[in-house]
Amino acid sequence: MSRFIKDVAIMSTAPIITQLLGFLIIPIVTRYYSPENFGEASVFGAILMPFAVFANLGYGSAIISADSEKDASNLFGLNLISTFFTSLLSLLILTCLSYTTLNNFSIVNKYFWIFPLSIIIHGFYISFRSLNIRLNRFNFLSISQISRFISENSVKLFAAFTGNASAFFLIFGSLLGGVSSVSVLNINLWKKNKTKIIRDVNLTSIKKTAFKYIKFPKFILINDVFGRLSEQLPIYLLAIFFTQTTIGLYAIGLRLLTMPLNLFGGAIGDVFF
Repeated sequence: MSRFIKDVAIMSTAPIITQLLGFLIIPIVTRYYSPENFGEASVFGAILMPFAVFANLGYGSAIISADSEKDASNLFGLNLISTFFTSLLSLLILTCLSYTTLNNFSIVNKYFWIFPLSIIIHGFYISFRSLNIRLNRFNFLSISQISRFISENSVKLFAAFTGNASAFFLIFGSLLGGVSSVSVLNINLWKKNKTKIIRDVNLTSIKKTAFKYIKFPKFILINDVFGRLSEQLPIYLLAIFFTQTTIGLYAIGLRLLTMPLNLFGGAIGDVFF
């Protein structure tokens, strides 16, 4: 139990620091960025997340609970491969979506190149995060959250103070934050496990492992998809019937209301998992 409490304490450090700093930064960010900027960024996220859920095909959490290290290595490889294919598939779907005339969804054309990059970063993050949880590297998980927060908000504040505040920097800040987080999670991990992963992973083993853990995409993926869609449903409806300013005000209010909920729940869940 003492180790459990210690790991929870380590994992709780990041959300406590980021949430406290977040409360201090929000008045500054909302002073320079308009509700329309937040609305545009929210529509981008609402379109992105259903694609991002498919990046790992539900196999992300399978890495944590794999029966053996060899299975974990092959699941890790499967996650990376599925991320690349999901990114390519998203390009085809977004190309079709870019021709839509629905209000506010023309944003697909504006940030077309960012979508596949964001999906890749999200898929890599889930993969490396799951492997770090399996290896009990909670200190790196905590540092990665702080790194994400600093990188993301540095971009936002830099753009704001230089008079370039726009939705692009809200979106680009999130992308850079993801890159920073993945980089931290990869510290020494690939170096220490590269030989073993390369030795264990091959297409035949990946296929066998995919079928062995088929229950994850069968149940978890479906749950994640409907969960994400339900979360984003208000934004879809607002995007169709209202302006980006309305969406932005909703997004800011929702962010303020949910910030306290993220303090300890995720930390306890990750360690317990």
